[in-house]
Amino acid sequence: LRPYLTHLLDTFNGQGRRQLNIVLFEDAIADICKISRVLNTKEGHLLLIGEGGTGRHSLVKLAASAAGIQVLEPRSLSAGGTFKTELRGLFESVFFSKTETVMLLDEASVKSDDVFSDVSAWLLSREVPGLFARREGRDDFAKVREKLKEKYSKEPDEQLFEKFYSKVRKHLHVACCIGSTGAKLRRLTRNFNGLVYGTTAVFFEDWPLAALTEVASRLLPKSEKTGELAKFFAGVHIHVREEAARLCRAGRTHYVTPKNFIDFCQLFGSLLAKKSMEVEQRIEKYATGLAKLEEAKKCVEELKAKLDIKKLEMSKKSVESRDILFQLEQEKKKIEKDEVWISEKEAVIQKEAQITSDLFAKAESQLAEALPALEAANEKVSSLDNAAIADIKSFLKLKD
Repeated sequence: LRPYLTHLLDTFNGQGRRQLNIVLFEDAIADICKISRVLNTKEGHLLLIGEGGTGRHSLVKLAASAAGIQVLEPRSLSAGGTFKTELRGLFESVFFSKTETVMLLDEASVKSDDVFSDVSAWLLSREVPGLFARREGRDDFAKVREKLKEKYSKEPDEQLFEKFYSKVRKHLHVACCIGSTGAKLRRLTRNFNGLVYGTTAVFFEDWPLAALTEVASRLLPKSEKTGELAKFFAGVHIHVREEAARLCRAGRTHYVTPKNFIDFCQLFGSLLAKKSMEVEQRIEKYATGLAKLEEAKKCVEELKAKLDIKKLEMSKKSVESRDILFQLEQEKKKIEKDEVWISEKEAVIQKEAQITSDLFAKAESQLAEALPALEAANEKVSSLDNAAIADIKSFLKLKD
């Protein structure tokens, strides 16, 4: 059955409806078989007794889908005529469409006992008092009467009502979910006998270890440790359930339901996902930091290589600088020697210049003394005539 039900579940979830998260363990398969047998029985109705989270709604929907039956959940479950109005619409829909339908009720959503009163009346007498009423200017049964008159034109309203309810009974099933703990189950079954005598009860017992392990394996995040975690979670739930039973015997009532186990697994899964995301973010940050450090290391190595090249260049430049400095020192020494020589030469030149100046002054003074005589001689020479000149030349020849 498991492969067949798995195929049905995949087909149901693939039809765009609200997803059914069902783990098909052995007890769940057995409950589906019970529900299917009742739904395929004429006028078969269900009383599903169990706590929230045991899969009552999901199993009914899957079993109904397997039988080709649609499931409707009334939304108006408060006091007053709202539920009757919705129930009347449901009956008319089933009557006109002749579609197999399951009306699914949950006592946790029911806000008034009037709802259970109408459901119990339908399960016992197959009629709902006051469902169709005539008011001023309005007849709720008019549309149904018109349809039935096409075939039963001479029948009175009482017979038409009976034929209407008979056709609805053929196609409508009721599935009522009630919790198994507390005084509510006792009160509802006492006050509304139709819930007991007009239905087939299906009890959803506490999940065994194997079922808890399968459910935990489905709910927990997938990893290498999922199997071990699932067994651990199942063992913890069973231990808590045993402790709750012990406290209940001691007069302290604590309820431990499969819904608590599902919430426990989902909470762990959400916390694990959250912490895993935080760890992944930290790992990503560390990886980014390491990448930056590696990049910085490469940059440092490149700069170090460039620095080594610069050091070689600097050493060469340093040698060249020392050579230049040595040459400058040599040139400086040479210049200093030249400066000493020049200074010595300057002293000699200055001394000679002083001597020359003295000689020039002496010569000037002697010239000044000789000029009058020269001028007088020049005057005498200029006064000589040719005869005197000839006498002078003759004196010169005699001297030779």
